[in-house]
Amino acid sequence: MNLAVLVLAPFIAWHAYRASHSVKTGVFKSLGSAVDRASMPVLFWFSVMRELLLVALFTVFSVVVLLRLGDVPLDWLFGCYLAVYLTMLLATVYRLRRQSNKPLERADSAERSAPGRASKSWMRTRCVLLFGVPIVAVYVTRLLESRRPESEQPGAALATTGLVVLAILLYMAPFVVQRLLQSSRDRVEALGIDVDQLVLTMGMVGPCTIALLAASVTWRFGGSNLHPYAWSALAVLVSAFWCWRLRHVLR
Repeated sequence: MNLAVLVLAPFIAWHAYRASHSVKTGVFKSLGSAVDRASMPVLFWFSVMRELLLVALFTVFSVVVLLRLGDVPLDWLFGCYLAVYLTMLLATVYRLRRQSNKPLERADSAERSAPGRASKSWMRTRCVLLFGVPIVAVYVTRLLESRRPESEQPGAALATTGLVVLAILLYMAPFVVQRLLQSSRDRVEALGIDVDQLVLTMGMVGPCTIALLAASVTWRFGGSNLHPYAWSALAVLVSAFWCWRLRHVLR
């Protein structure tokens, strides 16, 4: 367990540094793009808050592990993390939609915001990496098989139900976002936000997240390995669907 804390320590420092450095410079940089606070404040603050949320997640996880507080706090921790992250995501989409309905202040806003769009090569790299997540979920499931409870633990039905509800939300989110932003697509993209890139990323990240959570639920509450295997296979299929549907983003 102490090894897990040591492994997480660099990630805590890295995400904290990214958040603080972005606030100081006014630019949030990632591998594929850069988000400027002046031209894209909504996406900038979402990116910063996401980094701080990860810092809080890893820090609290380390404290729980070090103090040996048990599994229940960890269940609440990950549940709260998902609830806060989904709230942030929905609030960001809502604010983007409202912002897109306002008149642009300057005609060259699209040019100033262009760095916010990721390149096609980076989008292809991102998709390849995301396709590896379900494979990791299957590997983790097999790795933790010997530590899985022999019988289902109390709360297994509730955890499974919560997983299914969350899966429905994440699987439907790309369709909802695409629908909400479709009517103001030109204005959203004038702000430097590529709607199709956003939808493609959401369409792949959601199923991959569910595949990892399914492996975690099986390890924590017991049950058949078929559940994470099925979610992982579904993640690959849904990701392939979004890559095909928005293939113009990748080529």
